[in-house]
Amino acid sequence: MRYQTALALIMSVAIGGITAIPLHASETDANRCVNVINHTVERLEQSLAERTAKTVTIIDRLLQAGRFEAAAAAARDCISASRTDVRAANLYINRMANACVRH
Repeated sequence: MRYQTALALIMSVAIGGITAIPLHASETDANRCVNVINHTVERLEQSLAERTAKTVTIIDRLLQAGRFEAAAAAARDCISASRTDVRAANLYINRMANACVRH
């Protein structure tokens, strides 16, 4: 749920930046900016979903084996890696939106 909220926030910031594109910018340029940002968000969403699914499988196996600490560690690692990816995507989207607005 947190990642869906983070994605929604990233998209609202990105779209807010794109809608601020000056009127003299071509529609093609604006579409290109939106497409790059959308592609970034889609890749992030796919990456988070894949990582989460793999981690859930690992956690289930660890819990069945009675390795509770290892399961908790796997969950922490997944969360940490996901946060890193969200931050990186956020920075990229902000740079892209700013470049589009400047253009």
